[in-house]
Amino acid sequence: FGKRRLRRHIFEQETIMIPESTIGAILKRNHATKVIGRKPRRRERPASYDLEALLPFSYCQMDTKEIADAQALPPEVYEHFLGHELPRWQWTFIDVRTRMRFLAWSHQRSWANGQVFVSLVRWWLASYGFSHPTVVRIDGGTEWHANYRNAFERSQKDFYYPLWMFPELIRKGQPQDNAYVERSHGTDDGR
Repeated sequence: FGKRRLRRHIFEQETIMIPESTIGAILKRNHATKVIGRKPRRRERPASYDLEALLPFSYCQMDTKEIADAQALPPEVYEHFLGHELPRWQWTFIDVRTRMRFLAWSHQRSWANGQVFVSLVRWWLASYGFSHPTVVRIDGGTEWHANYRNAFERSQKDFYYPLWMFPELIRKGQPQDNAYVERSHGTDDGR
């Protein structure tokens, strides 16, 4: 029995109402929480890359992060940061194959700044002869114009595709799908 069925069974047999959390704690303390006969759930894993077969800048990841993060910064640095006119947002573009990354900073996180950042990266790549298409994994944020389906489809057609950028949305609430750029943010924070 699990904690819910045990609670019902105890109530039916002894007419004693015990909270599920108490029963769960007792089961855990006695190492009796493993359910026999139940199959483990299969979790969907993020797409892995065949790094040997990838061309540089053919698969990339983009994300933004707020620099003024109370958990990532020491308290005195965080207070200093808020007291001055410093950019609050970091824009990160990282190539999966080479781990080369482009960084930019801004005072706001907006679609206009997202367009400037994406254009800057693409033009830099084009100036060094990278003319093949680039698939970019992004989250569904407003800075990529991806929070509404129709707006995202329009921005793909009018902005991304002419730059030979092909954005792919990661699963909602699953930052591990953008593991390279998230690891880069962790390195920046000193984790």
